Amino acid sequence: MNPILLSVIAAGGYAAAAAIEARHIRDDRPDRISAFVSVMILALTCHLWVVLASLGRVEGAFTVSLIATLSLSAWMIGLVALGLRLRQQQGILLAPLLAAVAVIAFGSGFDTMAGRSVTSNLGLASHIVLSLASFSVLFVAGVQSLLLGWQNRALKRHRFSAIAGFPSLRRMEVLLFDLLTAGWLLLSAALVIGWIFVDDLLAQHLLHKTVLSGLAWAMFSALLTGRRVLGWRGATATAWTLAGFGVLALGTLGSKIMLELVLDRI
Repeated sequence: MNPILLSVIAAGGYAAAAAIEARHIRDDRPDRISAFVSVMILALTCHLWVVLASLGRVEGAFTVSLIATLSLSAWMIGLVALGLRLRQQQGILLAPLLAAVAVIAFGSGFDTMAGRSVTSNLGLASHIVLSLASFSVLFVAGVQSLLLGWQNRALKRHRFSAIAGFPSLRRMEVLLFDLLTAGWLLLSAALVIGWIFVDDLLAQHLLHKTVLSGLAWAMFSALLTGRRVLGWRGATATAWTLAGFGVLALGTLGSKIMLELVLDRI
């Protein structure tokens, strides 16, 4: 099928899901949950087709462009959003998240960028998928930490109307640390598999990415340990989450932007 048409359908599905959440954030009626799940499944299916269609193949290796990488990350974020909704921990998080995914899904159908070659080795392919999965989950955690910080600030200033649609503070914190734990586990697995299967970091332009990903892993480890041992929460949790994700984003997307757009190493 036409990737542009599929990207439009996917974007429309995500936008519809975002609208359902924004309008009925406190209403868990079965018909509205069913509507959300239905449009999300349609959107995710069409979006995945677009992502797979964007993969090239040169001399036995797949090629992936920057836009395709963003699109795959967005698809994984959409999958995380569906999982959160099924757990009924959606809160205020999903509407803006899915709106952003809709924009990326729409643009992915118009991808004309050349891709950078990646190996077809199963081990390295697993490393790439796990890296993107951890990035996607931790991105959601970053958005959640911003909302948690906003909620904390509003409560301290007694601006209750600004957070009228928010779940309880405890529920928001539990969701944040659930996401952080899942993202940390995925990142840990990605680093271990990468260490096993990557032969030459310098030759593959991966040294900086590995260093930054390792630093992000250490920061998230410190945050989870601080939560368990010292009871870190609130502004401290928000600051550490955003700092850790910023370092991870610099390694995951920043390196690809540098290679493809700045250094033109495709």
